Amino acid sequence: MIAQRYRLSNDKQIKRVLHKGATKNGSFFRIKAMKNPRLREFSRFTVIISKKVSSKATVRNKIRRRIKAIFIKEVDKIAGYDFVVFPNITAETADFIKLTEDARRCLRDLVSFS
Repeated sequence: MIAQRYRLSNDKQIKRVLHKGATKNGSFFRIKAMKNPRLREFSRFTVIISKKVSSKATVRNKIRRRIKAIFIKEVDKIAGYDFVVFPNITAETADFIKLTEDARRCLRDLVSFS
């Protein structure tokens, strides 16, 4: 489980990122990011996965767990941002290494953009 301080936990926080954040599309997911000046030591994120990706909750949860494992490591290196991650249907069949490389590339582009 992700520590509370690393989560975007309520609707208001998520909607602010969705409305004002920059977007980067990767091969396996879309990331919205927004600079948060109140966060100095860490970043926060959440994963939103649609039923369009899979109608089975077990598959969606598997994708969510894999993406959270990647982003916990990657977002820990970046401070001061809020991220919302939307996995694509291709994330289900992708291997972990390709997902990690795609996440790094997207995060690097988003952080350098802001």
